[in-house]
Amino acid sequence: MSINLKEMVRERIKKTSLYWKTWVITAVTILITIGLFFLIFSLFATRFLENNQQKKFDQTSQLIFRSVETEGINQKVLDNYMIAGYNVFISYNEQLIYPEYAEISFNSAIQSSELDEGQEAAEIGDTVMIEPQIDGNIDQIETVGLFQTIPLMNQQTIAYQGIPYLVEIMYPATVNQEEIKGVFYSIIPYFIVIGLLVSSVISVIYARYFSRKITRLNRTVHSMSTSSEPMTYEAMPGDELQDLENSVHHMYQELQFTLQKLNQEMSTVKRLEEDRQVFMRGATHELKTPIMAMTTMLEGMMAQVEGYEDHDHYLQACYTRLQSMSRLVNEMLEVSRIESVMFSGQMELKKATEEVIEIYSYMLEDKEIQLETRHLTSGLVHIPKRNLQKVLSNLVGNAVKYTPTQGKLVIVSNDQEWQIRNQVKNVQQLKEANIFAPFVSFETECNSEFEKSHGLGLYIVDTILTQYGYHYSWEVNEVTGEFIFRIKLN
Repeated sequence: MSINLKEMVRERIKKTSLYWKTWVITAVTILITIGLFFLIFSLFATRFLENNQQKKFDQTSQLIFRSVETEGINQKVLDNYMIAGYNVFISYNEQLIYPEYAEISFNSAIQSSELDEGQEAAEIGDTVMIEPQIDGNIDQIETVGLFQTIPLMNQQTIAYQGIPYLVEIMYPATVNQEEIKGVFYSIIPYFIVIGLLVSSVISVIYARYFSRKITRLNRTVHSMSTSSEPMTYEAMPGDELQDLENSVHHMYQELQFTLQKLNQEMSTVKRLEEDRQVFMRGATHELKTPIMAMTTMLEGMMAQVEGYEDHDHYLQACYTRLQSMSRLVNEMLEVSRIESVMFSGQMELKKATEEVIEIYSYMLEDKEIQLETRHLTSGLVHIPKRNLQKVLSNLVGNAVKYTPTQGKLVIVSNDQEWQIRNQVKNVQQLKEANIFAPFVSFETECNSEFEKSHGLGLYIVDTILTQYGYHYSWEVNEVTGEFIFRIKLN
């Protein structure tokens, strides 16, 4: 139970704002300082007053003794001391001779009568006198406020002109404004020292509390600046410094995420730039070869070189090559358009598949290929219609093109993936080649120069699927002799 209570208190302190923490610390410092001051004052003031009263009483007693020793019983002088609150009694052979035979002033008579009746205070000027009872109990102690009032007594045998007199002096302790001021003035240095000590101790504790948090935050920031590794951190409730630490960690996590995303984009850009260079080299080669062939044929016909007499044949060959080059240029422009602009849109996969199959229906019939479709899903694919049809058209077109006559082609789709598989002849060649690189193609049963592939179909498929975040996979089954291509839909 106590452990749970401590944990609750600790959590509560952590959640308290710096404003209230500072306020509480300041208030506690002031209260402790004041409490210690009053404690020391109550202990020190009494001792100070006692010492001061005793010193004053001793000095006055010596003056009275000296007066009796030099002047004898001088009623005027002794009456002044009596009026000042000092009770002077002079006796000879145990007989009181003063003040019994002295003419004391009216005020002294009143004081003497009041002295016989009991304890009383007589106010003379600004001095407050506390007279004790003198019925024999002269050791009685009175308390006034914080101070203890102790009757002070002194006696001494004084010889005057050879006659021994017993002089007894009694003075009740008194408290006046001057003495109180003296006490306060004497305690001020102690008060300052106490305040400095209490403030220093509490300040050190409070400074260590803040220093520990700031140092931990500084180490965290330094670690963040020197490391690129992600840091796991769970935000915790607390004061403003804890909120700052939470914000720093959140900012670092956001920065790490941004850097990872930037690195991925840089890698993608670098890969695209490398692919573009490969693409340009391949395009240059694909265009340069037929241009050189056509140039050779045209120069031979113009120069009437032997072997080039059949102009119709060579002109038809040049025309066919020009058409192939036109298709290549169009495909290159399509690749450039796909890479430079990302359009948004969606289309139903089943409908797109059926439209592409319809386009290649005549080629399927021409090669007597057996087409099988299974469970075509009606789900939506978040790829624009034109791009999705381009992907499916290239996949179905390649399948039709590379499937041998009277072969089999299967298209299957469900909520998880879209799959196309077809029989191929060059299984080993497919396994070893990078079929998604541009301008990679294989020999087919088609001998037509116009229908010859430029090897950009699967390159376009890879570009579009990667651009729209769809994963794909492919494999070659050597047992069945099939090429299998899958598009992940979820």
